Amino acid sequence: MAARRPNDILAHLQSKGFRDHGGPDRKLILYVNGQRTGIWTQVGRHNKDYDDRLLGLMRRQLRLDRLSDLLRLIDCPMDHDEYVAVLRGKGAIVLNDDAP
Repeated sequence: MAARRPNDILAHLQSKGFRDHGGPDRKLILYVNGQRTGIWTQVGRHNKDYDDRLLGLMRRQLRLDRLSDLLRLIDCPMDHDEYVAVLRGKGAIVLNDDAP
């Protein structure tokens, strides 16, 4: 069972290009080269650890295929550039510099 603290998730996602847009649960939106993308998730303001169920929901929101990919993103082996490459490969984001 994977469990992660909300504040750790928040800090690590912010270091990967996510910006906090506030709200009752912090809405985090991914920015790439200053461009807002459609990739987002929420991190609760509570202190309860995120269990496999919540991490699974977050994994789907962040368009990752496996829980292990999400954990790599949260725990930092996957950096911003690798994550963006994964999203581009899936067609989950298209940036202005991707135009033909």
